[in-house]
Amino acid sequence: MRMLLVVLSLAFFAGGCIGRSNVSATVENRADETVTLWLYKTGSDVESHLMSPGTMIAVLPASAADSDEPAGPPAVQLPPGQKVTIGPVKGRFGAGAVPTVGVFKGTPSLGELASEPQRTSRVARVPLGPGPNLVIVESTDPVRALRQTSVPTE
Repeated sequence: MRMLLVVLSLAFFAGGCIGRSNVSATVENRADETVTLWLYKTGSDVESHLMSPGTMIAVLPASAADSDEPAGPPAVQLPPGQKVTIGPVKGRFGAGAVPTVGVFKGTPSLGELASEPQRTSRVARVPLGPGPNLVIVESTDPVRALRQTSVPTE
């Protein structure tokens, strides 16, 4: 019995711990142009409230991808000189499931957000840690956003 518990414990830790935790991102736009923010998580463990734009567009009607309107919730438009906090949001993170904030140049439509390649000058993807995070948007040409290692308390 004891050996079985040891084996099960090792299998659990070897496979990675996936637990539910809260994440939030305070984003400050120091650039000279509006950016669009999208909080999602990477990995194959899809949660409806943490879908990437590409996953969301796959489950919505085709008309959502064809709209020229700026993307609505969960997208957040952040004008220059402003700050916004997204979350806290509870999700299952770990073992490849990483909370991430996408920072997109301007106010793209949902279709444009979903079709944006992983590596381009129009988007920065910032991995987040558990709990509160601070992300500074430094520029939009190219988009440059960095997670700060310490979050100041106000």
